[in-house]
Amino acid sequence: MFKRLLMFNYQNVFTKIWLSEKSVSFLIFAGILSSILLRDPSVYLRAEFWAEDCTEFFKASHELGIKSLFTPIWGYNFFLGRSIAYVSTFFSIVWAPTIYSVSTLLILSYCIGYFCRDGFKWVIRNKFQRFLFCLLIVTGQGQEVFWALCNIYPPLTLFGFLLLLEKPWPPSRLKMFGIFLISISSGVMFAVIPLVVFMIYLTRKNEYYIILFIILGVSIYNLFGTTTSDSLVVKTGELKLSNIYFLPELLLKNFVTRLLIIPFLGQSSLQLLSKPYFFELSIILFALFFYQLFKLKILNEKKFYLIFIFYSSTIAILGVVALVRSSSIVVLNIGSGLFWGIRYFFLPSVSAIFFWGFIISKQLRGRVVLNSFILLVILFSTNLLNWKAGFVRPDLRWKEEVAPKLQKSLHESKSGNGINQSMSFPVHPNWTCTVSLISK
Repeated sequence: MFKRLLMFNYQNVFTKIWLSEKSVSFLIFAGILSSILLRDPSVYLRAEFWAEDCTEFFKASHELGIKSLFTPIWGYNFFLGRSIAYVSTFFSIVWAPTIYSVSTLLILSYCIGYFCRDGFKWVIRNKFQRFLFCLLIVTGQGQEVFWALCNIYPPLTLFGFLLLLEKPWPPSRLKMFGIFLISISSGVMFAVIPLVVFMIYLTRKNEYYIILFIILGVSIYNLFGTTTSDSLVVKTGELKLSNIYFLPELLLKNFVTRLLIIPFLGQSSLQLLSKPYFFELSIILFALFFYQLFKLKILNEKKFYLIFIFYSSTIAILGVVALVRSSSIVVLNIGSGLFWGIRYFFLPSVSAIFFWGFIISKQLRGRVVLNSFILLVILFSTNLLNWKAGFVRPDLRWKEEVAPKLQKSLHESKSGNGINQSMSFPVHPNWTCTVSLISK
């Protein structure tokens, strides 16, 4: 019964009855988009700025104009996010937060839903099953990623991974251009470098050398910046190379916790990260897990190592964060939320879902179908029990009070009646943004 439920090809039935392939894809996209929208309707129905959405994107788009597209933030380039912010300047200010939120919603839905394409049959054979795992992603606690234009770089990086993993290999020129665009829009695309190197070993295709050159070039540019003052190291001011001694423990504990413990025990299990002897326990759990994979002969498949590198690379991002933003090491050791609560944990958590999806798909061919189905139910349950829908953000009355005042001041500035004015106003989370209104 369970095998028939999970292996049933819903796609073929829908297609034969009345839906085309494009209609099925649209329904998948709409389902993911609706699930995200239900998380917090106020983000889209009563849109307001979130953190750097205002202090970096909105502010720079009005003060720098088109130059803002190529202006790094904390050493990173955010070309796509900057472009959306710049385009919003051609509309009334009152619509800026809505444009940001809706753009984020569409990008996030597309990046996550991309996994449902047929090029990922080698990971999970059935499209309906792939859709279920996409729903797992959107039911996790991902407020920072789901809410903010400034935090679309984790989903964009996920999209970069998917472009590399999707068959047929090697990627087309269009996909290669997409990887370049993502590289100049996400500062953590360096994480895909190990996967690219493995694809070079696996396929011996020249396209991957070009991709490696692109990502390395952009990553080096992001690291050092166009000027010393723009570099990531100088801009954050938090480089602490001594943290390298803590990296093995930090990375292994996060590897084990986010893959083997959190999906089943939920948010309370994050307390284990700070417990004595958990590092030693992590070593044991790591060894036992891979021993089981060896017994199931999953380690014999080269494709498994693509998924393993995907997950390991996203965990490695936490190590980079610990080095260049030393104040975050406390958060990385304690953790946050079920699957994730802040942007740093989005990619490790999503790649863990892909990891389990690959394993479950393999198990469906054997005698442990029931165990695989139970695992899927547990994953859903731990997420749904922590579902937080509703109006999470307090109302800052952007449309009613803030935007009209800002629009009036900007109009006066452009007409020459308010040269070199500036205006401060509240943004989430308890921040204040000051925008200079200079007549041009």
